[in-house]
Amino acid sequence: MPEENTGDITGDITDQDVQRLAAVIEHHPDRIDPAEAGAIGLAQVDRLDAGRATGEAVAKVAIQLLTFAVGRAPDHPDAPLWQYRAASALAYLADERVSVTDLDAAIAAMAGLAGDGIAPPDVAEWAAVDAARLTATRLAGAVGAEDLAPDQVRRLTDALAAIESVVRTEEEVTDFLFQRASAHRWAYVCGSDVDDLERTVSGMDTVLRRLPADDDLRPDALEAFAAALGERFLLAAEPAHLEAAIGAAVEARSLLVEDDPRLPWVRCLFAQLLAIRFWNTDEKDDADRDTAIAEYAAVPELDADHARDYGFLLCFRFGATEDVDDLRTGLDVLAGVAADPAAQDWWLTSTLAEAHMLLVDVDGTHHLWELVDWSTRALGYADQATDDAVDVRTDRLTAIESAGKEFGIDTVLARYDVWDMLADAESAVRDLTGASPQARARLAARAVMVNTAWLAELHPLDDGDALRASVRAQVDMLNGIKASLPAEDHAVLDGLADVLDMTADAFAGSSETGPMAELARWGRLLDPASSPAPQSVEDEAEAAMTAFMGGLFRVVSAGGDPQQLLAEFTSLVWRVDALPPSDRREDMQEMLTALSWTVGPRSGPPPGVRLPRFNDAEAGEFARLYAMANEWQTVLAAGDVQRALWMYQAIERIVVGVRPGTFLELAARMVRGTCRARLSTVVPTEPAALDAAIADLETAWQQEETAATAVALGSRLRLRDRPDDRTASRDLGVAAINASTVDDREAGENMIAWCLDDDADDDLVRVLEARRALALAGAGITDSGPVTGPDEVRAALRAADADTLVYLAPACAAHSGIAVLVPMDGPVRVIPLPLLRTEPALKYSKADERAWRTALTDVCQWMWEAAGAELVRAVEGARVVLVPLGVLGLVPWAAAWRDVDGRRRYLVEDLELSVAPSARLLGQVAARPPVATDKAVFVGNPNRDDATAGVSAEALRNEFFPGGLFLGGHGEKPRPWRPSADGSGTPDEVRAAIAGGLSVLHLGCRAESDVAVPRSQVVLHGQVPLSVNNLSADIGLVTLANHAVVHGTDYDTARTLPTDFLAAGARSVLATLWPASTADLVLRVHRHMRENGSTPRAAIRAAQLAMLDTVETWASVVHLGV
Repeated sequence: MPEENTGDITGDITDQDVQRLAAVIEHHPDRIDPAEAGAIGLAQVDRLDAGRATGEAVAKVAIQLLTFAVGRAPDHPDAPLWQYRAASALAYLADERVSVTDLDAAIAAMAGLAGDGIAPPDVAEWAAVDAARLTATRLAGAVGAEDLAPDQVRRLTDALAAIESVVRTEEEVTDFLFQRASAHRWAYVCGSDVDDLERTVSGMDTVLRRLPADDDLRPDALEAFAAALGERFLLAAEPAHLEAAIGAAVEARSLLVEDDPRLPWVRCLFAQLLAIRFWNTDEKDDADRDTAIAEYAAVPELDADHARDYGFLLCFRFGATEDVDDLRTGLDVLAGVAADPAAQDWWLTSTLAEAHMLLVDVDGTHHLWELVDWSTRALGYADQATDDAVDVRTDRLTAIESAGKEFGIDTVLARYDVWDMLADAESAVRDLTGASPQARARLAARAVMVNTAWLAELHPLDDGDALRASVRAQVDMLNGIKASLPAEDHAVLDGLADVLDMTADAFAGSSETGPMAELARWGRLLDPASSPAPQSVEDEAEAAMTAFMGGLFRVVSAGGDPQQLLAEFTSLVWRVDALPPSDRREDMQEMLTALSWTVGPRSGPPPGVRLPRFNDAEAGEFARLYAMANEWQTVLAAGDVQRALWMYQAIERIVVGVRPGTFLELAARMVRGTCRARLSTVVPTEPAALDAAIADLETAWQQEETAATAVALGSRLRLRDRPDDRTASRDLGVAAINASTVDDREAGENMIAWCLDDDADDDLVRVLEARRALALAGAGITDSGPVTGPDEVRAALRAADADTLVYLAPACAAHSGIAVLVPMDGPVRVIPLPLLRTEPALKYSKADERAWRTALTDVCQWMWEAAGAELVRAVEGARVVLVPLGVLGLVPWAAAWRDVDGRRRYLVEDLELSVAPSARLLGQVAARPPVATDKAVFVGNPNRDDATAGVSAEALRNEFFPGGLFLGGHGEKPRPWRPSADGSGTPDEVRAAIAGGLSVLHLGCRAESDVAVPRSQVVLHGQVPLSVNNLSADIGLVTLANHAVVHGTDYDTARTLPTDFLAAGARSVLATLWPASTADLVLRVHRHMRENGSTPRAAIRAAQLAMLDTVETWASVVHLGV
C-alpha cells in the first residue's frame, strides 16, 4: 500500500480501498497500523448493521481486518470491541451463508468474550446478550435439522448460565433472560428434557414481569410463554396450565397489528391451544373449534403441523354441522400435508379416507378411487386389532363395490387386486379377535356382498364344485363370527348365508331349484325357532309378530287369502297396544299399520287398527309395499309384463330404504322374495334366458326404435344388472321418451326412479327435460326439443341471468317427491321432499268459492312444509326458476309461508321466483334479442264486462307509454260503453298492433287456458277469441291480468296460455293463476321497471313485497320467461 494512503482512511473509504487494504495485510502486514485496521473493520461492520453494505465479501473483509487488529495489538484498549464486532460479522456471515459452522464459531466467540473476565463490562454484557440470541437461533434451527446431540444441546445452555452474571444493565438483563429462555424452549424441542421446559416457563414469566405493556418484545415473550405452558399441559394434563397458555396467546394476539409479520405465528399458536382444549374436553365447546378454524384460515401459509390441525378441525366440524365446504377444505388441507410421505400416519390417512367417503354422494363417485387408496395406506399404519382397522377394511370393500357399479367391475379389477383385499378381509374376520365381534361381522357381511355381487368376475362359473367350495368357505366365515355374537344378531348372518346358497344355486345349479326352494329359504328367516328366548313382554310381542308374519308369508306364498288370518291379526294388535310406551312399541304399531293394508277387511280396518291415510308420510312406504303385494296377484293373472317389472323395481326400491336388522326388514324381504319368486312366471330371470330375451330386444330396437321396445329392453337390463346395464337402461329410457308421441306417465315416472336409484343426477335432468319436451309437444309446441344435459340448462340460466333451476316432481308410485337443483355453477343436486304430493294441490284446485281462501292458506302452508324450507336451504343464489311438474304448477309458490315471530313469512321474501315450462324453452326465450321498439298496446275491457280493467289499461298507457295504443273501452253494463279512439280491441286490431313487435302487450281482458283440449285463448271484443298458437309475437312483456284455467284437471304449465305466448316469441309473461284485482300490482311492476331499470322478474317480486298483506292479490301473478 502506498505510504500516502496509510493515513486516516476511515472516512470516505471505498470498497475498493478496503479490498486493497486487506491485500496489503495479507502480503505486507507490517505496513498496516492495527488500530487503523481495527477502525476500518469496525466501520465495515457498522455499514453492515446499518444496511449501507451487504454481502459475504464485506463481512469477510471486516472479520479479516478485526482479527488482524486483535492479533497484532491484543492489549489495545479497543481489542475487546474488535473481538466483539468480529464475532458480530461472523454471525452476519453465518446468516448470509446459512452456515451452521459459522454460527457455532460466532456463539463460541461471543460466549468466550463474555466470560473471559478481561473485556470491559459493557462489551462483555453485549457479548453475553448476543451469545444468548445466537444460541436460541442455533437451537431453533436444530429442531428441523436434528444436528445436535443431547450433550451438545446441554453445553450450549450451560454456557449461557455461566455468563449470566456479566449482564447488569436493566434493559440488557431483560433481553438476555428472554433469549436464554428462548434457547431453553428450543432445547426442550431438541432433547425433550423437562428441565428445559420448566426453565422456559420460569424464564418467560420473569421476562413478562419486567417488560412494560407496550414493549415490542412482549408479544414474542407471550408467544413463547404460551407455547411452553401448552406443552406443559400436554405433559401433566393440568387445566390451569392450558388456561394460562390461552390467556397469554390472547394477550399476544391483541398486541399485534394486522401487518405485523409475527401475527401469523401467534394466530397459529392461539388456534393450536384452542384446538388442544377442544380435543381434550369431554363437553366440547364449539366456540373453541370455530375460533381456531377462523385463526388458521387467516394465515396465508401454514406449516405442516398447523395445517394438519386445521384440516382435522374442519373435518370434525363437518360431522357436527354437515357444511360440505368444511369437509372439502379440510380434505384439501390434509391432502397437502399428506403429499409428504414422512407426514403420513394412521390418523391422517384414515381421516382422508373417511373424508373421500363422505364426499362421494356430494361431489361425485371419483372420490371412490381416493377412498380405496387412502384406506389401503391407512391399513399400513393401523393398530390391526381394533375396530377402526376393521371398519376401514369394510369401507374399502364398500367403495370397491360402489366403484364396480359406477365404472364397471373390469375397470376396478384392472386397478386393484380385489382378491387380495377379500383375502385380507377374511383373514381379519378370522384372526383379529382384539376387534369387536360386531365390527368383524360387518366386515364379513361386506366381503360376502362383494363376493356375491361380483360372482361372475371372481369365480369360475363353469366349475360348479369350485363355486360351491368358495361359497362354503364364506358360509364358514359367517358361522365362525356368529359364534362370538349375541343371539339377537344371528338373523342377519343367517340371511346372508341363505343368500350365498341361493347365488350358488343360480349359477351352479342345485337339487333344490325353482321358486318354492327360494321361498323356503326366505321362510327360514321368519322361523320363530331361530329367535332367542323372549326376555320381556316386548320380546314376547315381537316374537308373536314374527310368528304371525311367518304364517302370513306361508299363506301368501301358497296363493291363499291373507284375510283368513284376520282374527290372529286383531289379537296381535290388541297385544301390542297393551305394551308400555316405547320405541319398540311404536315400531311394532307402525308395522301393524302397514300390514293392515294386506290383512285388513275390504270394508274397513279390523277393530283397534288405525289405518293410515292414503299416502300418509309416516307409514306411506310400508303401506305402498303391502298395497303392491296385494296388486301383485292381479298383475300376474293379467300377464302384464311391463307392469310386473315396474312393481318389482319399486319394491326393490322400498327394500333398500328399510332400516336393517329389524323385523321390518324381514317383512320387506318377505314381499321381495315372493315377488322375485313369482316374477319368473312372466319374465325370464335365469341368466341364460334373460340374456336371450335381452338379445332379442336389442335386435328389435336396432330394427325400429319404438318407445315400447326401449322400455322393455331397459327394464330387463336393470333386472340383469351387469356393468353398464344401468347406464344403457337410462339411455334407453331417454330414447323411449323422445320416441313417444304421448306422455306415458308411468314409464316417465319409472325413468325418473331409475336415475334416482343410480344416483345419475345428470341423466335425471335429461329424463325430466325429455318429459317436458313431450308435454310441450302435446300442447302443440314442437320446436322445443329436450336438452342434452345439465350444461345446456346452465347455459340457459346464464342467458336468463338466473342462479338455479329447480324441477319439482311430486311423489308417485315409482318415487317419492323430489326437487332437482341445477345451479348455474356446480353439480346437479337431488333434494328428497317426502311431503311433495299432488293431493294437496288437487284439493286446493277443487275448492269452491266459499272455501277458496281457506284452501289457499292451507295449500301455501303445505308448500312451505313440502318444499319451500328445503329450497331456501339448498338453492345457490336468490334468483330461482321453478319447473313444477303437473298440478304443482297450479299453486302460487311465491306465497309458500311459515310463521316467524308471529307473522307469516313468504317464500317470495327469500327468493326471486320465476316459472318455466322447460329449461330448453327458457334457453330459447333468453337467447332472443331485446325487442327493438318502444311500441306498446294496452287492452282493457274490450267486452264491456270489466270497467276497472279499461281504466287500468288506459292509465298504464298514459303514464308509461303515452305514444302507445289503448284498445278497448270504458263502461260496463247496464251503462253505455265508450270505445277507445285507438280501437275497441278486436282480434284483428290486436294482431295488427303486434305485427313488427311490441315492448309491452297488456291484456286486461278474459284470458283462458283450457288444459283439457288443450286450447288457450284471449277473449277480445265481441267475445271473439284470439288464439296464440299461430301468432308470431315479438314482445318484451305480456301481461295477462285476468287469466284463469277454465276446464280440465290434467294441469301442466306447458298446456297454458302463458307458455303459448313464450313459444310465440314473448320474452316475459306475467299471468294470474286466478281472477284477482291486479291493477295496483301491475302498476307497481311498471314503475319498478321504469324507475329502477328492473327486469320483469325482479319488478314483480318488488311489487309483491310491498303488498304482502293482500296475499289473495299479489300471489295470483306468476312470472314466466326472463
